[in-house]
Amino acid sequence: MSVTDPDERFVSQVARALRWLYDPPALMRSPLGERLAPSATSAESRARFLRMALLEAIESLNPGPKVPFRAPKSRSYDAIRLHYVEGHTVEDVARELAVSERQAYRDIRRGEADVATVLW
Repeated sequence: MSVTDPDERFVSQVARALRWLYDPPALMRSPLGERLAPSATSAESRARFLRMALLEAIESLNPGPKVPFRAPKSRSYDAIRLHYVEGHTVEDVARELAVSERQAYRDIRRGEADVATVLW
């Protein structure tokens, strides 16, 4: 791990916050919100800031229109967008991406790590 790579604790906090993406009370309690948002903001403001930061980080991973949906190069982005942003189950993500459930889990975990790297 280099100095620019997030530590495991940070990646875990990002993964937890992604699971809470549409749960404002849970995002208010997230230590990640306190870490990323300005300290003078309210809990509600931190939750909104965190949600927007997560969504922007996910979108920053979009490989663009020239890379087809389901292409290996875009799979982790597609997996986290489908799972966390659109709310699909892992089974649905696997079906949509035409991969096994195990591969969908791997793609989601890779996407979580990628989002953590963007936020780090």
